[in-house]
Amino acid sequence: MNEIWSIIDVSLRGGTVAILLACAIIFSIRLMLSRKSVSVAAFCVGLCCYLFVSSPHVPVPVGYTAVILIGLAGLVPVLGYWASHELFVDEVSFARWQIAVALVVIVGAWLPSAVPFADLARGIAVIILFSHLAIVVAASGTHDLVEERRRFRKWFLLMMAAAVIVITGLEVTGKDDDLPNWVFAIHAAAFVCLAMAFLVWAVRPVSEVWPSKPDASNQTAHKSPGDEILAGRARAAMEAGLWREEGLTIAQLCAHLETQEHRLRRAINKELGFRNFPSFVNSYRIEQAKHILTDPMRSDYPIQSVAYDVGFSSIGPFNRAFRSLQGMSPTEFRKRSLIDSVSSK
Repeated sequence: MNEIWSIIDVSLRGGTVAILLACAIIFSIRLMLSRKSVSVAAFCVGLCCYLFVSSPHVPVPVGYTAVILIGLAGLVPVLGYWASHELFVDEVSFARWQIAVALVVIVGAWLPSAVPFADLARGIAVIILFSHLAIVVAASGTHDLVEERRRFRKWFLLMMAAAVIVITGLEVTGKDDDLPNWVFAIHAAAFVCLAMAFLVWAVRPVSEVWPSKPDASNQTAHKSPGDEILAGRARAAMEAGLWREEGLTIAQLCAHLETQEHRLRRAINKELGFRNFPSFVNSYRIEQAKHILTDPMRSDYPIQSVAYDVGFSSIGPFNRAFRSLQGMSPTEFRKRSLIDSVSSK
């Protein structure tokens, strides 16, 4: 019976590796090697390595090959953290503490198990990363305008929590070495199901989760007169100055327009092309900021005051939003505009 479980385990892992490699190739081609596609492809490759080394039934070559496979498999938590951010957050940036915690996970993967507390430190670092990821995924859902991605969030959180708790718990306690053969087959079956679901859900042509080059004919086919009218009303309200309200939320805009939230989310996403509500509001705020920054009479006006004037609560989010839309900081934009105005005279 043990031999049968071993065959099933190896077969399922081989199938899962094939699916994951297909995901990596499709994402790389479809998203043209963007940062988002690279993160998913790297995560898929890391999972392939994990599937090889996490079962005693898969013959892993000894020597440097084994070291590389184990090391890459150990990167899976960091790669998953990165890919998940790219999926749920449209403009991804990482703080120093996130990089430091990720380095603990990476270093811990390459350290021998004989090093005192190496596994424990790595396990704690993984839990910190994924606890933060859960907070990010849940919090960013409030502003998400992509309907399909919003629906997936709760399932992602449940799957992530289950996987991290089980896998990290087994690794930290060392119980993963004493499991019966059928457990490894169940483990492989779970991975093949998840890999297939991910391939079907995220890579199919109608998916709107991953930003790609817009298809004009496809957009025209999905036009809705109701959404178009609602998007026009939302744009008119913003142009009338509603964006000036600090901390403006989509719920407040819905109340102003007297409409349902899911309809407004769809209209802004489908008709105006925004994937999250802050970027929609910030497009108006940054446009007003540009008028202030290009005014020669206000060349000494503090950047922080400009941020407050256009509805930002602090200069940090203002700088990030401005750089995201203009490709440069507000200070650089002001200097260039003043130089251009002088040279044109």
